[in-house]
Amino acid sequence: MQVTETNTTEKPYITVGMCTYKRPSVRDTLWSIANQEGIDLTKLEIVVVDNDIMLSGQRYVEQFARESGLNTKYLSEPRKNIAAARNKILENSSGVWLASIDDDEIAGSTWLTRLISTAESYSCDAVIGKKQPVYPPNTPPWIEEGGFFNPPKKKTGTAMQDGNTGSALINLNTLKSYDLVFNLEFGLTGGSDSDLFFRLFKSGGKITYCDEAVVREPIEPNRVNGKYLTLRAIRAGQCWVRFQRPYFRKRDFFNVVTKTTAKFALNVPLLILSLPFGKARFFKHWLKLADAYGKVSALVGVNKIEIYSMVLPPKSENPHDRN
Repeated sequence: MQVTETNTTEKPYITVGMCTYKRPSVRDTLWSIANQEGIDLTKLEIVVVDNDIMLSGQRYVEQFARESGLNTKYLSEPRKNIAAARNKILENSSGVWLASIDDDEIAGSTWLTRLISTAESYSCDAVIGKKQPVYPPNTPPWIEEGGFFNPPKKKTGTAMQDGNTGSALINLNTLKSYDLVFNLEFGLTGGSDSDLFFRLFKSGGKITYCDEAVVREPIEPNRVNGKYLTLRAIRAGQCWVRFQRPYFRKRDFFNVVTKTTAKFALNVPLLILSLPFGKARFFKHWLKLADAYGKVSALVGVNKIEIYSMVLPPKSENPHDRN
């Protein structure tokens, strides 16, 4: 389903792609793209793929297209599979570059120019930007203290082996040349983006980090707790093994087991010793153990954690949002 047609006959240079699922916040994400600085908007297209079978995002995208006048496509992917939705973006992108963002994020005003300039400066096939967390009011102090949602600190130009589509730029011609698409097996567990970027790296693609390409990411109120952090760490460990495993040699399997065992041996006593020093320090070691458990569970075939099969309450309507 496409609700708007391009307002220019010129092939777009950048496609901005995003998946959406029951989030009215997609409106603000779209407007943050419309307000980008230093970008020729006539050479920009936006592709939104709705993964909600009820098409809950359609009215928001249609309204944005009318009001902004930007070349905007709205498409439906009824299969409940984030990888399938991401592949639909790839199939319907006309640009040289695909910039990706999540439907609850707000792009900084120079997000696109920073991504493009980094790609050009470092002659790379993909750029991973920075996701800056915005904590909800109910966030326990120990979570902010521990920085559990903060991205690892890196300098612009740092070489990467994987990444995520929450803030990224990728050359579509490179993807096509390597015949790379998102793996549907990660559709409910998450991790299809990390898997794709890792396969790009293994195929010979160059991935670079940009610390100035910033998006603000509101953290869901039901995620600022120890249970969610633990499940996320286990899932991350499982996904890491799953996208690394096709490239394993026998010694690699042995190395993963050895390093995971060492992580257990190191962090169990540190976990105990950290008890008097607060929950933030305790959870730093706890989550390392959870990640290690995730790796082991993936190696032995324990059931995968499917974060996209969990029912999360949709974000409430904001009366101050655009009508």
